[in-house]
Amino acid sequence: MECRILSSNEDANVLAIIAAAPELATPDDTDAFLDAMPIPELASMWRALQRLNRGDQASGMWAALMYFNRLSHRRPDRARDLAREVLRAETDKPTVTPLNDQLMLALLYAHGAEMIDRIESEAEHDVRLRRLLGGPHF
Repeated sequence: MECRILSSNEDANVLAIIAAAPELATPDDTDAFLDAMPIPELASMWRALQRLNRGDQASGMWAALMYFNRLSHRRPDRARDLAREVLRAETDKPTVTPLNDQLMLALLYAHGAEMIDRIESEAEHDVRLRRLLGGPHF
């Protein structure tokens, strides 16, 4: 599997993990593979996927993107931890901004007051999380 137009060698290395993964034939296979990954590695993968061109999204990449779309609904604490790790490690705004649309809004919608209280508490001490939640109006 060839990955064209990546922003860094790190992105290529992270995406190679997906390419080398056993066939991710079903969502359950993908979930099991990515659920076993530590949050920092998962955050690196999420960041790399955000920078990947649509034309470069082979089946393994697409399966990983679908995993991230389901994560807020399936594993809310892991999704919240992922968002916090991406915010900690990434400074590129176009890479960070999708966290709000793709993870945080889904967390708030799917898990309501329980998640709102947690995120609000964390945002008190995390300026990057506050900026993310405030969107363009912050």
